[in-house]
This record gives sequence, C-alpha cells and structure tokens, in this order.
Amino acid sequence: MKRVPLSYLLSLLLLVGGAAVAEADADADLLARIERLHEEDRHTSILALVDGELGRATDSRQRAELLWRKARAQLTLADYGVWRGELSDREGISRLEEAEASAAQAIELAP
Repeated sequence: MKRVPLSYLLSLLLLVGGAAVAEADADADLLARIERLHEEDRHTSILALVDGELGRATDSRQRAELLWRKARAQLTLADYGVWRGELSDREGISRLEEAEASAAQAIELAP
C-alpha cells in the first residue's frame, strides 16, 4: 500500500474543515436573515424564503431549523389574520393546523 504524505492529509483536512465552516456560516447567515424578517413582521417573506431553502437543505438539523421558523411564521400570520378580521375563525384554524404540521416535522427531524 502506498503511503500518503502527512502534509497531504493535513491539507485535505483543512479543505474539508474549511468547507464545513463555510457551510455553517451560510446557515447562520440564513437563520439571522429569517430572524430579522421576523422582527420586521415580514412573515410572508419568511415563508417564501424558507420554502425555497427547504428544497436545498440536505441536513436534517438544518431542515428542522427552517421548519420551526416556518411554523412560527404560519402561526403569526394566522393569529394576525384573525385578529385583523382578514381571516375567518375557520381559515385561522386551518392555518394553525398547517403551522402545527410544520412544527411536528421539525420535532421529528430534531427532537
């Protein structure tokens, strides 16, 4: 068996580790962006962003993070909609059930 130089292995580890750090930074940036949207009461924008990102997310922890934020946005929109009179109680309940389903998926992925 051919020996691999230690410098090669260290370089490979640094490359893989750097990619993991870059991905973690991108995840943190995305979550921070979603939190800013939440603070700005831009919940419809959160739903659009999360739905787009869920299609790209491969890690179950990342999917769970996105899904619970989706559930929070759905819950807030349902609550505001009923409070403002934009949704009937029946429509509000339906939207709350959607939020519950998103939250259940998040819990299933990352209890």
